[in-house]
This record gives sequence, structure tokens and C-alpha cells, in this order.
Amino acid sequence: MSHEDERRRHQRYPLRLPITLHRDGEQLAAHVINASEGGCLLLMSIPLEMGDVLEASIPLLGVPRTKLYVLRCQTTPEGEYTVATRFEEDAGVESASLARLSRQ
Repeated sequence: MSHEDERRRHQRYPLRLPITLHRDGEQLAAHVINASEGGCLLLMSIPLEMGDVLEASIPLLGVPRTKLYVLRCQTTPEGEYTVATRFEEDAGVESASLARLSRQ
């Protein structure tokens, strides 16, 4: 088990869900590429900064409009960006919903 796996409190589920984010009145498009009860990894065409605060709703995960806090942003070999986020407390993401969507 890697150090990264040991730090995670929640199991991650691979997904590919389109999402619209909001930051300071601006709409941003992204895809959720994996998610857990604590946060999600986004694939985006623009970089974000650690500490940025986004707002989004994820109806397929049963998440009403909630805040996502940017933890890190990395460039992919294809020139896109993976953005690790954590949900605000009580976002309501449940493992059962993630597991069901991951299998689809």
C-alpha cells in the first residue's frame, strides 16, 4: 500500500461525469474522473490554484450545490490539468452512489 493510499480516508471510484463549476461568477467545464465521499479529481482544460474555491452540484451523485476546495493541480502529458478537490463538510456523497455510477 502506498503512502498516498494510507492517507486516504475514503475509497475512490473511477467515473467520467461532465460537471459545470462556478468560480467568482465564471462557469468552468470539467469532468469528474474519480470521486470519494471526501472529494473528487477533475480533468480540466485550464489550471487552478491551490486554495481556489469552486461551487458545483453533481446531481448524479446526489450532491446539491456545494463548495469544492482545490488541493492541487497537475499538468497531464496531453496538456490538460488534473485538479484534486475536497468537498465541504456534509456534501452528502455516499459510497453506494459512487459504486453504482462507477459500474455503469
